Amino acid sequence: MKKQRTGRVTLPYLGWILVFGLLSVSGLLVAVLTSSVSQEWRLVTQNKFSFPSKQDNRRATIQRLMNHAEKDLRSLRLTVPAGNNAYYRYRKVLELDPGNSRAITGIKRIAKKYIYLADRAIAQGKYDKADGYLKKAERISRPYANIEEDGSKSRAIPLPKEWD
Repeated sequence: MKKQRTGRVTLPYLGWILVFGLLSVSGLLVAVLTSSVSQEWRLVTQNKFSFPSKQDNRRATIQRLMNHAEKDLRSLRLTVPAGNNAYYRYRKVLELDPGNSRAITGIKRIAKKYIYLADRAIAQGKYDKADGYLKKAERISRPYANIEEDGSKSRAIPLPKEWD
């Protein structure tokens, strides 16, 4: 008399299936990762792969700062909160790249925004607030008043002495 299979898998048998299945999956994963790492290592040793240079890192940092500064400018985070505003980021760009024309233009745009805010405050009769906005605009733009968009010095009329 033959034993009939009932289609049930016994617990020890199921355990062995899981163990062998996991071993084969983990072995495949190790093989793929090893292959990927060894290919990258070959590229490095054959000088076909290069790490980013300090210049590339600096350029990427400047681009990131400029993008954040533009967002801050659109959101009217002009000079506050400290360390998280457009002016702070444009100044950081100028520390990395003195004379960066985009950063100088950005600072001038901040000053123009403050002048716009002062005009609105005057229209609403808030003269003290308007005075504060104008003082901020003057303080921010003063160092860049005679610098053109391309970074060159202008031959414009110098600022009045009473502004010093």
